[in-house]
Amino acid sequence: HPDIAKSIEDLGTNYYQRGEYEKAVEYLREALAMQRELHKTPHPALIQALGNLGWAYMGLSKFDEAEPLCRLALAMARQVYGDVHPETAAILNNLAFVLQVRGDLQEADAAFRETLVINRKLLGESHPTIALTLSNIGFVAIARGNWDEGVDLLQQSLDMTRRVNGPEHPDVGARAATLAYWLVEMGR
Repeated sequence: HPDIAKSIEDLGTNYYQRGEYEKAVEYLREALAMQRELHKTPHPALIQALGNLGWAYMGLSKFDEAEPLCRLALAMARQVYGDVHPETAAILNNLAFVLQVRGDLQEADAAFRETLVINRKLLGESHPTIALTLSNIGFVAIARGNWDEGVDLLQQSLDMTRRVNGPEHPDVGARAATLAYWLVEMGR
C-alpha cells in the first residue's frame, strides 16, 4: 500500500536526519522495493525513493551505490517533470556532487552547470541557490586546476550571497572564509 511505503520511507529519512545512515539505508531500501512494486513506470514517489536512498548512501560515503540511483532518479525526473523543474535540478545537483567526490570532474562540472541553468530559469539570476551552485562550480574548477576561474566563481558566489542575504548572514562569512583560503593558496 502506498501509505505503508511512504511511512517506511519517512522512517528512513528520520534515521538519516539523526545521522543513523545504516539504519536509514535499511528502511529506504525497503521503501524503494515497495515503490517499485507499486509503480512500474516513472512516478514521483518512485523518484523520491530513489533519491532518498541515493542521499543516504552519500551519507555513508558509498558513492558507487549512490551514483546509479541518482542517475535513474534523474532520468525518471526528466520524464515525469521535464528538464526545467525543481526536482530535476535537485537530483542533478546530487548527481553532480557524487561525480565530484568520485573524481569525475568533467561530468560533475557539466552537471553543476546544467543545474545552474535550470535554477536560473526557475529562480532568476540572484538567489541563494544560484550562489551555492556558483560555489560548487568554483570548487570543481579549482579541483580541475582552473584556479582563476574557480576563485572568480567563488567571488561571484560571495557577492551574490552578500547581496541576497545581507552582509551579516552566516553564509557570507563562510563564503568569505572559503574565498580567502583559496586566495592564500594561490599566493594572492
